[in-house]
Amino acid sequence: MLRQERQGQSRQSAILGVFCALWFPASVGSWLQLWWPEYRLVMWAVVSAALGLWVGGRWLRMDGVYGGLWSVVAWVALGPVFLWFPMLRPFAGWILLLGAFVGGVSWGGAWGVLADAWGEIWSGTLDLGEAPIFLGTLILLGVLLALPFFVRPYLGRLGLHVLVGLLWGWFVLWGVQAAGGVSRWVWGGWSLGGLGLCVGWVVWWPASLPNHEVVYSASVGGERVTLNARRGEGMQVLALVSERSTLYQSIQAYRTAEIIVHPAMARSKAKRHKILLLGGEDGTILREIAKYPEGAEVVWVPLFSIWADFFQKAPHFSEIHEQARKRLQIKKLGLSAFFQHWEWSALLEKIKAQGSFSLIFADLPPPTEALQMLYTARTKKALLAMLSLEGVLVESSASPYRQRPLFWCLAAKWAEVGAYVVPFHLSPSLLGDHGFVWVLRKPFEASTQPLKITVPTRYLTPELPFHTFMRFARDVNPDGREMEGACTLPSL
Repeated sequence: MLRQERQGQSRQSAILGVFCALWFPASVGSWLQLWWPEYRLVMWAVVSAALGLWVGGRWLRMDGVYGGLWSVVAWVALGPVFLWFPMLRPFAGWILLLGAFVGGVSWGGAWGVLADAWGEIWSGTLDLGEAPIFLGTLILLGVLLALPFFVRPYLGRLGLHVLVGLLWGWFVLWGVQAAGGVSRWVWGGWSLGGLGLCVGWVVWWPASLPNHEVVYSASVGGERVTLNARRGEGMQVLALVSERSTLYQSIQAYRTAEIIVHPAMARSKAKRHKILLLGGEDGTILREIAKYPEGAEVVWVPLFSIWADFFQKAPHFSEIHEQARKRLQIKKLGLSAFFQHWEWSALLEKIKAQGSFSLIFADLPPPTEALQMLYTARTKKALLAMLSLEGVLVESSASPYRQRPLFWCLAAKWAEVGAYVVPFHLSPSLLGDHGFVWVLRKPFEASTQPLKITVPTRYLTPELPFHTFMRFARDVNPDGREMEGACTLPSL
Protein backbone atom coordinates (compact mmCIF):
# COMPACT_ATOMS: atom_id res chain seq x y z
CA MET A 1 0.00 0.00 0.00
CA LEU A 2 2.81 2.38 0.95
CA ARG A 3 4.78 1.75 -2.26
CA GLN A 4 1.66 2.32 -4.39
CA GLU A 5 1.05 5.61 -2.63
CA ARG A 6 4.67 6.61 -3.19
CA GLN A 7 4.19 6.04 -6.90
CA GLY A 8 1.04 8.19 -6.98
CA GLN A 9 2.58 11.03 -4.96
CA SER A 10 5.93 12.30 -6.14
CA ARG A 11 8.78 12.43 -3.67
CA GLN A 12 9.57 15.98 -4.61
CA SER A 13 6.00 17.12 -4.08
CA ALA A 14 6.09 15.58 -0.61
CA ILE A 15 9.08 17.74 0.25
CA LEU A 16 7.38 20.78 -1.29
CA GLY A 17 4.35 20.14 0.90
CA VAL A 18 6.51 20.31 4.00
CA PHE A 19 8.15 23.53 2.79
CA CYS A 20 4.84 25.19 2.01
CA ALA A 21 3.57 24.31 5.47
CA LEU A 22 6.55 26.06 7.04
CA TRP A 23 7.18 29.01 4.70
CA PHE A 24 3.96 30.49 3.39
CA PRO A 25 1.77 30.63 6.53
CA ALA A 26 4.66 31.97 8.63
CA SER A 27 5.59 34.47 5.91
CA VAL A 28 2.05 35.82 5.50
CA GLY A 29 1.62 35.92 9.27
CA SER A 30 4.83 37.92 9.71
CA TRP A 31 3.75 40.35 6.98
CA LEU A 32 0.36 40.92 8.58
CA GLN A 33 1.86 41.33 12.03
CA LEU A 34 3.24 44.69 10.88
CA TRP A 35 -0.32 46.02 11.22
CA TRP A 36 -1.09 44.54 14.63
CA PRO A 37 2.14 44.65 16.65
CA GLU A 38 0.11 44.70 19.86
CA TYR A 39 -1.45 41.34 18.86
CA ARG A 40 1.83 39.56 18.16
CA LEU A 41 1.04 36.54 20.33
CA VAL A 42 -2.45 36.20 18.86
CA MET A 43 -1.07 36.41 15.32
CA TRP A 44 1.50 33.72 15.87
CA ALA A 45 -1.06 31.55 17.68
CA VAL A 46 -3.12 31.73 14.47
CA VAL A 47 -0.04 30.81 12.41
CA SER A 48 0.64 27.84 14.71
CA ALA A 49 -2.97 26.74 14.35
CA ALA A 50 -2.63 27.07 10.57
CA LEU A 51 0.42 24.81 10.59
CA GLY A 52 -1.49 22.33 12.72
CA LEU A 53 -4.38 22.33 10.27
CA TRP A 54 -1.94 21.81 7.43
CA VAL A 55 -0.42 18.76 9.07
CA GLY A 56 -3.85 17.51 10.08
CA GLY A 57 -5.00 17.69 6.48
CA ARG A 58 -3.18 14.42 5.77
CA TRP A 59 -6.28 12.52 6.98
CA LEU A 60 -8.31 14.20 4.22
CA ARG A 61 -5.57 13.79 1.66
CA MET A 62 -6.11 14.51 -2.00
CA ASP A 63 -3.67 12.59 -4.19
CA GLY A 64 -2.06 14.15 -7.22
CA VAL A 65 0.33 17.02 -7.61
CA TYR A 66 -2.03 19.39 -9.41
CA GLY A 67 -4.11 20.02 -6.32
CA GLY A 68 -0.90 20.96 -4.55
CA LEU A 69 -0.06 23.45 -7.26
CA TRP A 70 -3.38 25.19 -6.72
CA SER A 71 -2.54 25.32 -3.02
CA VAL A 72 0.72 27.12 -3.83
CA VAL A 73 -1.18 29.58 -6.05
CA ALA A 74 -3.63 30.27 -3.22
CA TRP A 75 -0.89 31.05 -0.73
CA VAL A 76 1.00 33.26 -3.18
CA ALA A 77 -2.24 35.17 -3.86
CA LEU A 78 -2.64 36.07 -0.19
CA GLY A 79 0.06 38.73 -0.55
CA PRO A 80 -1.68 40.70 -3.34
CA VAL A 81 -5.09 40.10 -1.73
CA PHE A 82 -4.09 41.77 1.55
CA LEU A 83 -2.17 44.44 -0.37
CA TRP A 84 -4.95 45.56 -2.71
CA PHE A 85 -7.90 44.91 -0.38
CA PRO A 86 -6.94 46.27 3.06
CA MET A 87 -10.51 45.80 4.26
CA LEU A 88 -9.81 42.04 4.41
CA ARG A 89 -7.05 42.41 7.02
CA PRO A 90 -9.40 42.23 10.03
CA PHE A 91 -10.35 38.75 8.79
CA ALA A 92 -6.74 37.70 8.19
CA GLY A 93 -6.76 35.07 10.92
CA TRP A 94 -9.76 33.25 9.49
CA ILE A 95 -8.37 33.50 5.96
CA LEU A 96 -5.08 31.99 7.14
CA LEU A 97 -6.87 29.10 8.83
CA LEU A 98 -9.05 28.44 5.79
CA GLY A 99 -6.02 28.53 3.50
CA ALA A 100 -4.17 26.15 5.80
CA PHE A 101 -7.06 23.68 5.76
CA VAL A 102 -7.29 23.78 1.96
CA GLY A 103 -3.52 23.42 1.75
CA GLY A 104 -3.54 20.52 4.16
CA VAL A 105 -6.13 18.68 2.05
CA SER A 106 -4.21 19.46 -1.15
CA TRP A 107 -0.89 18.28 0.25
CA GLY A 108 -2.25 15.66 2.60
CA GLY A 109 -0.81 12.91 0.44
CA ALA A 110 2.64 14.45 0.74
CA TRP A 111 2.41 14.53 4.51
CA GLY A 112 1.15 10.95 4.46
CA VAL A 113 4.11 9.74 2.40
CA LEU A 114 6.65 11.31 4.73
CA ALA A 115 4.85 10.29 7.92
CA ASP A 116 4.48 6.67 6.79
CA ALA A 117 8.06 6.54 5.55
CA TRP A 118 9.32 7.92 8.85
CA GLY A 119 7.26 5.31 10.71
CA GLU A 120 8.81 2.50 8.69
CA ILE A 121 12.32 3.91 9.22
CA TRP A 122 11.68 4.15 12.95
CA SER A 123 10.39 0.60 13.15
CA GLY A 124 13.29 -0.71 11.06
CA THR A 125 11.17 -2.07 8.22
CA LEU A 126 12.49 0.50 5.73
CA ASP A 127 16.16 1.08 5.00
CA LEU A 128 17.32 4.70 4.88
CA GLY A 129 18.49 4.14 1.31
CA GLU A 130 14.84 3.58 0.31
CA ALA A 131 13.59 6.82 1.88
CA PRO A 132 11.91 9.05 -0.73
CA ILE A 133 14.70 11.72 -0.69
CA PHE A 134 17.48 12.01 -3.28
CA LEU A 135 20.74 13.97 -2.95
CA GLY A 136 19.82 16.20 -5.90
CA THR A 137 16.48 16.93 -4.29
CA LEU A 138 18.18 17.90 -1.04
CA ILE A 139 20.55 20.26 -2.86
CA LEU A 140 17.70 21.94 -4.73
CA LEU A 141 15.71 22.08 -1.51
CA GLY A 142 18.59 23.83 0.26
CA VAL A 143 18.93 26.38 -2.54
CA LEU A 144 15.21 27.15 -2.57
CA LEU A 145 15.05 27.39 1.21
CA ALA A 146 17.97 29.84 1.30
CA LEU A 147 16.77 31.92 -1.65
CA PRO A 148 14.07 33.92 0.20
CA PHE A 149 16.47 35.25 2.79
CA PHE A 150 18.73 36.70 0.11
CA VAL A 151 15.97 38.00 -2.19
CA ARG A 152 13.44 39.48 0.28
CA PRO A 153 15.42 42.67 1.12
CA TYR A 154 15.29 43.60 -2.58
CA LEU A 155 11.88 42.35 -3.75
CA GLY A 156 9.89 42.77 -0.56
CA ARG A 157 7.63 40.03 0.75
CA LEU A 158 5.09 40.38 -2.05
CA GLY A 159 7.67 39.98 -4.80
CA LEU A 160 9.25 37.12 -2.91
CA HIS A 161 5.92 35.30 -2.64
CA VAL A 162 5.52 35.50 -6.40
CA LEU A 163 9.07 34.33 -7.13
CA VAL A 164 9.06 31.47 -4.61
CA GLY A 165 5.67 30.23 -5.75
CA LEU A 166 6.80 30.23 -9.38
CA LEU A 167 10.08 28.42 -8.69
CA TRP A 168 8.50 25.85 -6.43
CA GLY A 169 5.82 25.16 -9.02
CA TRP A 170 8.51 24.45 -11.59
CA PHE A 171 10.30 22.26 -9.06
CA VAL A 172 7.17 20.18 -8.49
CA LEU A 173 6.50 19.74 -12.20
CA TRP A 174 10.10 18.73 -12.76
CA GLY A 175 9.86 16.31 -9.85
CA VAL A 176 6.85 14.48 -11.27
CA GLN A 177 8.50 14.46 -14.74
CA ALA A 178 5.41 15.85 -16.40
CA ALA A 179 4.39 13.73 -19.34
CA GLY A 180 1.27 13.22 -21.42
CA GLY A 181 -1.08 15.74 -22.93
CA VAL A 182 -2.63 17.11 -19.74
CA SER A 183 0.71 17.38 -17.95
CA ARG A 184 2.29 19.21 -20.85
CA TRP A 185 -0.59 21.69 -20.84
CA VAL A 186 -0.12 22.22 -17.11
CA TRP A 187 3.63 22.68 -17.57
CA GLY A 188 3.14 25.12 -20.44
CA GLY A 189 0.40 27.07 -18.65
CA TRP A 190 2.45 27.38 -15.49
CA SER A 191 5.54 28.50 -17.44
CA LEU A 192 3.73 31.04 -19.60
CA GLY A 193 1.76 32.36 -16.66
CA GLY A 194 4.91 32.63 -14.58
CA LEU A 195 6.84 34.44 -17.29
CA GLY A 196 3.91 36.79 -17.89
CA LEU A 197 3.74 37.47 -14.17
CA CYS A 198 7.46 38.26 -14.10
CA VAL A 199 7.10 40.68 -17.03
CA GLY A 200 4.11 42.34 -15.36
CA TRP A 201 6.05 42.57 -12.11
CA VAL A 202 8.92 44.37 -13.82
CA VAL A 203 6.48 46.82 -15.48
CA TRP A 204 4.48 47.38 -12.31
CA TRP A 205 7.49 47.06 -9.97
CA PRO A 206 6.70 48.59 -6.58
CA ALA A 207 9.61 50.58 -5.19
CA SER A 208 10.55 48.47 -2.18
CA LEU A 209 13.14 49.52 0.39
CA PRO A 210 15.72 47.14 1.92
CA ASN A 211 14.43 45.40 5.05
CA HIS A 212 10.94 46.87 4.55
CA GLU A 213 7.73 45.10 3.60
CA VAL A 214 5.59 46.33 0.72
CA VAL A 215 2.16 46.99 2.22
CA TYR A 216 0.40 49.07 -0.42
CA SER A 217 1.05 50.30 -3.94
CA ALA A 218 -0.98 52.48 -6.28
CA SER A 219 -0.69 54.92 -9.15
CA VAL A 220 -0.91 58.62 -8.25
CA GLY A 221 -0.94 61.05 -11.15
CA GLY A 222 0.53 58.42 -13.45
CA GLU A 223 3.40 57.63 -11.05
CA ARG A 224 3.70 54.36 -9.13
CA VAL A 225 4.08 54.96 -5.39
CA THR A 226 4.62 52.27 -2.79
CA LEU A 227 4.09 52.25 0.96
CA ASN A 228 6.80 50.29 2.77
CA ALA A 229 6.84 49.33 6.44
CA ARG A 230 9.23 47.88 8.97
CA ARG A 231 9.33 47.39 12.72
CA GLY A 232 11.86 49.59 14.48
CA GLU A 233 12.35 52.16 17.22
CA GLY A 234 9.67 50.36 19.20
CA MET A 235 7.00 51.16 16.63
CA GLN A 236 5.89 50.74 13.04
CA VAL A 237 8.00 52.83 10.65
CA LEU A 238 6.44 53.76 7.29
CA ALA A 239 8.01 55.17 4.14
CA LEU A 240 6.18 56.18 0.96
CA VAL A 241 8.47 56.05 -2.05
CA SER A 242 8.30 56.49 -5.80
CA GLU A 243 10.81 55.56 -8.44
CA ARG A 244 12.48 58.94 -8.02
CA SER A 245 12.40 59.81 -4.33
CA THR A 246 11.08 59.19 -0.83
CA LEU A 247 7.83 61.11 -0.43
CA TYR A 248 6.89 60.43 3.19
CA GLN A 249 8.55 59.10 6.31
CA SER A 250 6.45 58.46 9.40
CA ILE A 251 9.07 59.54 11.96
CA GLN A 252 9.50 62.89 10.24
CA ALA A 253 5.74 63.24 9.73
CA TYR A 254 4.69 62.97 13.37
CA ARG A 255 7.51 65.30 14.49
CA THR A 256 6.52 67.92 11.94
CA ALA A 257 2.81 67.63 12.79
CA GLU A 258 3.49 67.94 16.51
CA ILE A 259 5.67 71.04 16.15
CA ILE A 260 3.05 72.67 13.91
CA VAL A 261 0.01 71.93 16.07
CA HIS A 262 0.79 71.66 19.77
CA PRO A 263 2.84 74.81 20.55
CA ALA A 264 0.20 76.92 18.79
CA MET A 265 -2.62 75.12 20.61
CA ALA A 266 -0.82 75.63 23.93
CA ARG A 267 -0.45 79.36 23.28
CA SER A 268 -3.99 79.90 22.00
CA LYS A 269 -6.52 81.26 24.49
CA ALA A 270 -9.63 80.23 22.54
CA LYS A 271 -12.07 78.02 24.44
CA ARG A 272 -13.30 76.33 21.28
CA HIS A 273 -11.10 76.33 18.22
CA LYS A 274 -12.08 77.07 14.68
CA ILE A 275 -9.16 75.96 12.53
CA LEU A 276 -8.17 76.41 8.89
CA LEU A 277 -5.85 73.71 7.55
CA LEU A 278 -4.12 74.21 4.21
CA GLY A 279 -2.44 71.04 2.97
CA GLY A 280 -1.93 68.16 5.40
CA GLU A 281 -3.10 65.57 2.87
CA ASP A 282 -1.62 62.61 4.77
CA GLY A 283 -3.88 63.33 7.77
CA THR A 284 -1.11 63.53 10.37
CA ILE A 285 -1.94 67.14 11.32
CA LEU A 286 -5.64 66.24 11.58
CA ARG A 287 -4.68 63.39 13.93
CA GLU A 288 -2.80 65.79 16.23
CA ILE A 289 -5.69 68.28 16.24
CA ALA A 290 -8.11 65.46 17.08
CA LYS A 291 -6.23 64.67 20.30
CA TYR A 292 -7.87 67.65 21.99
CA PRO A 293 -11.21 66.95 23.71
CA GLU A 294 -13.16 70.05 22.65
CA GLY A 295 -13.90 68.76 19.12
CA ALA A 296 -12.66 71.61 17.01
CA GLU A 297 -14.30 72.81 13.79
CA VAL A 298 -11.82 72.39 10.93
CA VAL A 299 -12.03 73.83 7.42
CA TRP A 300 -9.64 71.61 5.47
CA VAL A 301 -8.24 72.63 2.07
CA PRO A 302 -6.07 69.87 0.57
CA LEU A 303 -3.78 71.55 -1.93
CA PHE A 304 -3.27 68.38 -4.00
CA SER A 305 -6.55 66.56 -4.58
CA ILE A 306 -5.02 63.41 -6.10
CA TRP A 307 -2.81 62.94 -3.04
CA ALA A 308 -5.72 63.59 -0.69
CA ASP A 309 -7.68 60.84 -2.46
CA PHE A 310 -4.70 58.49 -2.23
CA PHE A 311 -4.14 59.02 1.50
CA GLN A 312 -7.83 58.59 2.30
CA LYS A 313 -7.78 55.15 0.62
CA ALA A 314 -4.33 53.83 1.53
CA PRO A 315 -3.97 51.63 4.63
CA HIS A 316 -2.78 53.36 7.82
CA PHE A 317 -3.65 56.81 6.41
CA SER A 318 -7.31 55.90 5.83
CA GLU A 319 -7.57 54.93 9.51
CA ILE A 320 -6.06 58.29 10.55
CA HIS A 321 -8.60 60.18 8.43
CA GLU A 322 -11.48 58.07 9.71
CA GLN A 323 -10.56 58.67 13.37
CA ALA A 324 -10.16 62.42 12.71
CA ARG A 325 -13.63 62.59 11.11
CA LYS A 326 -15.12 61.00 14.23
CA ARG A 327 -13.59 63.56 16.60
CA LEU A 328 -13.58 66.73 14.50
CA GLN A 329 -16.15 68.70 12.53
CA ILE A 330 -14.36 68.73 9.20
CA LYS A 331 -15.53 70.76 6.23
CA LYS A 332 -13.49 70.01 3.12
CA LEU A 333 -12.99 72.59 0.38
CA GLY A 334 -11.38 71.23 -2.75
CA LEU A 335 -9.17 72.42 -5.56
CA SER A 336 -8.70 70.85 -8.98
CA ALA A 337 -5.59 68.78 -9.63
CA PHE A 338 -3.75 71.60 -11.42
CA PHE A 339 -5.36 74.72 -10.00
CA GLN A 340 -4.53 78.16 -11.40
CA HIS A 341 -4.39 81.65 -9.89
CA TRP A 342 -8.04 82.40 -10.53
CA GLU A 343 -9.19 79.20 -8.80
CA TRP A 344 -6.98 79.93 -5.78
CA SER A 345 -8.38 83.47 -5.56
CA ALA A 346 -11.94 82.13 -5.68
CA LEU A 347 -11.10 79.64 -2.94
CA LEU A 348 -9.75 82.39 -0.69
CA GLU A 349 -13.07 84.22 -1.03
CA LYS A 350 -14.92 81.03 -0.16
CA ILE A 351 -12.76 80.53 2.93
CA LYS A 352 -13.28 84.16 3.97
CA ALA A 353 -17.01 83.49 4.04
CA GLN A 354 -16.44 80.89 6.78
CA GLY A 355 -15.55 83.64 9.30
CA SER A 356 -12.40 84.17 11.37
CA PHE A 357 -10.14 81.38 12.62
CA SER A 358 -8.36 81.05 15.95
CA LEU A 359 -5.69 78.88 14.34
CA ILE A 360 -4.46 78.54 10.76
CA PHE A 361 -2.07 75.73 9.85
CA ALA A 362 -0.49 76.23 6.42
CA ASP A 363 1.44 73.04 5.58
CA LEU A 364 2.67 74.33 2.24
CA PRO A 365 4.67 72.44 -0.40
CA PRO A 366 8.19 73.54 -1.32
CA PRO A 367 7.85 76.92 -3.07
CA THR A 368 8.19 76.92 -6.86
CA GLU A 369 7.16 79.23 -9.68
CA ALA A 370 4.20 76.95 -10.46
CA LEU A 371 2.86 77.43 -6.91
CA GLN A 372 3.79 81.07 -6.45
CA MET A 373 0.14 82.04 -5.82
CA LEU A 374 0.49 80.40 -2.36
CA TYR A 375 3.26 82.83 -1.39
CA THR A 376 2.11 86.14 -2.83
CA ALA A 377 1.43 89.22 -0.72
CA ARG A 378 -2.23 88.99 -1.70
CA THR A 379 -2.52 85.46 -0.22
CA LYS A 380 -0.73 86.53 2.95
CA LYS A 381 -3.03 89.54 3.40
CA ALA A 382 -6.12 87.35 2.86
CA LEU A 383 -4.99 84.76 5.42
CA LEU A 384 -4.01 87.41 7.94
CA ALA A 385 -7.47 88.98 7.61
CA MET A 386 -9.05 85.61 8.42
CA LEU A 387 -6.97 85.21 11.62
CA SER A 388 -8.55 86.29 14.88
CA LEU A 389 -6.81 88.99 16.93
CA GLU A 390 -5.46 86.46 19.47
CA GLY A 391 -4.95 83.73 16.90
CA VAL A 392 -1.83 82.05 15.55
CA LEU A 393 -0.99 81.17 11.96
CA VAL A 394 1.69 78.49 11.55
CA GLU A 395 3.33 78.27 8.12
CA SER A 396 5.68 75.55 6.92
CA SER A 397 7.54 76.70 3.83
CA ALA A 398 11.17 76.67 2.72
CA SER A 399 14.13 75.02 4.40
CA PRO A 400 16.41 77.29 6.47
CA TYR A 401 19.19 74.77 5.89
CA ARG A 402 19.02 74.23 2.14
CA GLN A 403 17.17 77.43 1.11
CA ARG A 404 18.32 79.99 3.67
CA PRO A 405 17.74 83.18 1.60
CA LEU A 406 14.31 82.00 0.48
CA PHE A 407 13.19 81.01 3.99
CA TRP A 408 14.05 84.39 5.52
CA CYS A 409 12.67 86.31 2.53
CA LEU A 410 9.30 84.52 2.78
CA ALA A 411 9.21 85.18 6.53
CA ALA A 412 9.92 88.87 5.88
CA LYS A 413 6.98 89.03 3.46
CA TRP A 414 4.64 88.46 6.42
CA ALA A 415 6.15 91.47 8.17
CA GLU A 416 5.61 93.56 5.03
CA VAL A 417 1.83 92.90 5.17
CA GLY A 418 1.66 94.00 8.81
CA ALA A 419 2.08 90.74 10.75
CA TYR A 420 4.42 89.87 13.61
CA VAL A 421 6.66 86.94 12.71
CA VAL A 422 8.33 84.32 14.94
CA PRO A 423 10.61 82.02 12.90
CA PHE A 424 11.51 78.60 14.30
CA HIS A 425 12.68 75.24 13.05
CA LEU A 426 12.48 71.51 13.73
CA SER A 427 15.54 69.94 15.32
CA PRO A 428 16.85 67.49 14.38
CA SER A 429 16.04 67.99 10.72
CA LEU A 430 15.09 64.91 8.73
CA LEU A 431 13.47 64.10 5.38
CA GLY A 432 11.52 66.93 3.75
CA ASP A 433 13.04 69.58 5.97
CA HIS A 434 11.00 72.77 6.42
CA GLY A 435 11.34 75.92 8.42
CA PHE A 436 8.32 77.35 10.22
CA VAL A 437 6.98 80.73 11.21
CA TRP A 438 4.38 81.84 13.67
CA VAL A 439 2.36 84.71 12.21
CA LEU A 440 0.58 86.91 14.78
CA ARG A 441 -1.56 90.03 14.70
CA LYS A 442 -0.24 91.15 18.10
CA PRO A 443 3.41 91.43 19.22
CA PHE A 444 5.00 88.22 20.46
CA GLU A 445 6.13 88.29 24.07
CA ALA A 446 9.28 86.20 24.29
CA SER A 447 9.52 84.02 27.37
CA THR A 448 11.66 81.20 28.67
CA GLN A 449 8.67 79.72 30.48
CA PRO A 450 7.71 76.35 28.96
CA LEU A 451 4.46 75.82 27.09
CA LYS A 452 2.07 73.26 28.57
CA ILE A 453 1.29 70.38 26.20
CA THR A 454 -1.79 68.64 27.63
CA VAL A 455 -2.16 65.77 25.14
CA PRO A 456 0.05 62.70 24.55
CA THR A 457 2.94 63.27 22.15
CA ARG A 458 5.88 61.23 20.88
CA TYR A 459 8.38 63.99 20.12
CA LEU A 460 7.48 67.03 22.22
CA THR A 461 7.67 67.08 26.01
CA PRO A 462 4.71 68.08 28.23
CA GLU A 463 6.75 71.06 29.52
CA LEU A 464 7.90 72.42 26.16
CA PRO A 465 10.77 74.95 26.14
CA PHE A 466 9.64 76.48 22.87
CA HIS A 467 12.34 79.18 22.86
CA THR A 468 14.93 76.49 22.00
CA PHE A 469 13.27 76.00 18.59
CA MET A 470 13.72 79.72 17.88
CA ARG A 471 17.51 79.51 18.01
CA PHE A 472 19.23 79.25 14.64
CA ALA A 473 22.85 78.30 14.10
CA ARG A 474 25.26 80.83 12.58
CA ASP A 475 25.19 79.21 9.13
CA VAL A 476 21.39 79.56 8.84
CA ASN A 477 20.89 82.97 10.46
CA PRO A 478 19.84 85.83 8.13
CA ASP A 479 22.48 88.35 7.14
CA GLY A 480 20.08 91.27 6.71
CA ARG A 481 20.09 91.35 2.90
CA GLU A 482 17.97 88.20 2.81
CA MET A 483 15.13 90.06 4.52
CA GLU A 484 14.86 92.61 1.70
CA GLY A 485 13.80 92.60 -1.94
CA ALA A 486 11.73 90.13 -3.92
CA CYS A 487 11.93 86.40 -3.29
CA THR A 488 12.98 84.38 -6.30
CA LEU A 489 11.10 81.10 -6.29
CA PRO A 490 12.83 78.02 -7.71
CA SER A 491 11.51 76.83 -11.06
CA LEU A 492 10.35 73.28 -11.62
